[in-house]
Amino acid sequence: MAGIKQINKKVDKPTKVTRKPRVKNQDTWLLKHLERTLQYTKKWTNKDVFYPSMLGNPCDRYLYLAYNGQLGDQVIDAKTARIFDHGGSLEIRMNKYFGRTGLFLAAEQSVRLNMPPISGRYDFLLKHEEYGRVILELKSINDKGFTALIDSPKAEHLLQLQIYLNLTGIENGVVLYENKNDQALKAFKVVRNEAMWNEVLERCMRIQAMVPLTMPTQCTGEFFCGCRKVK
Repeated sequence: MAGIKQINKKVDKPTKVTRKPRVKNQDTWLLKHLERTLQYTKKWTNKDVFYPSMLGNPCDRYLYLAYNGQLGDQVIDAKTARIFDHGGSLEIRMNKYFGRTGLFLAAEQSVRLNMPPISGRYDFLLKHEEYGRVILELKSINDKGFTALIDSPKAEHLLQLQIYLNLTGIENGVVLYENKNDQALKAFKVVRNEAMWNEVLERCMRIQAMVPLTMPTQCTGEFFCGCRKVK
C-alpha cells in the first residue's frame, strides 16, 4: 500500500514565474523629451566643510574627497531628479500638516560648528507634549525599506539627527518616515547621544588631517557611493 500511495501521490508542479506585461502604446517622443529636460549635471563646488548628509556615509574615502572638493561633477538622471523633487513635495505637505496641528515652530533652520567645520539645516522644529521641543528629520522611503524599519531609524538618518541635536543642544528628536507606496507613517524617537557626537567630531578631525599620500584608496561604502566614480 505504501508503494501505491507513493505512486499516486501528487507531485507539486514548479511555481510559474509571473512576468510583468509588456507596456505598449507609449508616446516615446514625450518620454524622451522629459528625460532630456530633467537630467542635469551637479557641480561639486563645496569645499572645507562637512555636511550631516555626507557624514552619514561610512566611507572615509568619500568623506575625504567631498571635504576637499574632489568628487567632480555628478550627472543626475531624470529618474533621480524626480525622486529629489518628490522629497521636496513631501516637505511642503508636512509643513502644511504641522501648521494645522499647531505643533510647528520652525523649518529649514541652519546650524553650524566652526571647528571642525560642520554645516547643515534641520527639517523641522516642533512643539512636543512630552519633550517640549523636538527636531524632526523627514524621510520618504519605499515599501521594502519601510517594512524593514522596526525599532529605530536607518543608521545614516540617526546620525544626521544626532548632529542636529548636538549642534542645537536639544535633547530629543524624531525621524519621521513616509512610505512612498501608500503614505503610511512611522516616527522613531531619538535621544541626544554625546558619545555618537564625539565620534563624529573625531572622524571629521581625522579626515581634515589627511593628505593625498594618507587618504583612503578603497571605498567602504555602498555600491552607489559617490567616490566609486573618482579614479
